[in-house]
Amino acid sequence: MSVPDSEQFDVVIAGGGPGGSSLAALVAQRGHRVLVLEGEQFPRYQIGESLLPSTVHGICRLTGAADADRTELARLCARVESDWVGAQTGLLDQLASLYGAPETALLIDFQTLTLEPVPLALAGGWRLVLLDSGERHANASSAYNERRAECAKACELLGVGSLRAASWDALERLPEPLQRRARHVLGENDRVRDTAGALRAGEPAAVGALLNASHASLRDQYEVSTPAVERAVAELLGAGAAGARIVGGGFGGQVLGLFAPGVDAPANAHEVRASAGAHLLDRGEAARH
Repeated sequence: MSVPDSEQFDVVIAGGGPGGSSLAALVAQRGHRVLVLEGEQFPRYQIGESLLPSTVHGICRLTGAADADRTELARLCARVESDWVGAQTGLLDQLASLYGAPETALLIDFQTLTLEPVPLALAGGWRLVLLDSGERHANASSAYNERRAECAKACELLGVGSLRAASWDALERLPEPLQRRARHVLGENDRVRDTAGALRAGEPAAVGALLNASHASLRDQYEVSTPAVERAVAELLGAGAAGARIVGGGFGGQVLGLFAPGVDAPANAHEVRASAGAHLLDRGEAARH
């Protein structure tokens, strides 16, 4: 079998698998000519959902698309993840990856796609950590899509385009488990707004309480926790965390913990900070990494 001349293409991806295929589809939809080389000598990539925007953004910049609209790129990443990977995700990971900034959280309105920066410069020794539950999750193969379908069904029964338009009283008309799913969504919207307010006011202890309330709702109302996740939450809280919450799509993965000054996190937890979003490294920055 003949191998195409790589000089005929804008981008050559040496490796296939779900990650390579998704990456190729994304770059091709940006208008670039893509060649994917597959075979035993090439790796099969497993690119995480939140890494796809960063990777494609970098490739588009390198191939001349310096002014690519980041929101449109986020939509493209979500569409490929849905069509190729099979996970009916929203835009949270994609927008956070493309618009992230140091010591900054993002308050995102997913109806209007407006983004509002919120200070996340934890002062006085407060810090955030991640603890791996030890259980790998994948949105496409977990019950993630099922939860999306349940929320859509709840909207249909209530006659609204989004659950944010529903009232608490209206939820009483829903059958279970749809009522629990909708209660989580309405409550989580309130908690997000309250968390943004607590961060602006410099009240990290209030953020910890909101993390705990959010996780309880994810566990009991939305039902996306697992025994492994609960053990990780208990480990963080047992070590003295002010709050702990599962992050990501649920059904495994990481747990976020918030620790006050002078309280030691578990040795196997890793401190995390808000950092710059997807961008190209200059030579000096690349050397530091």
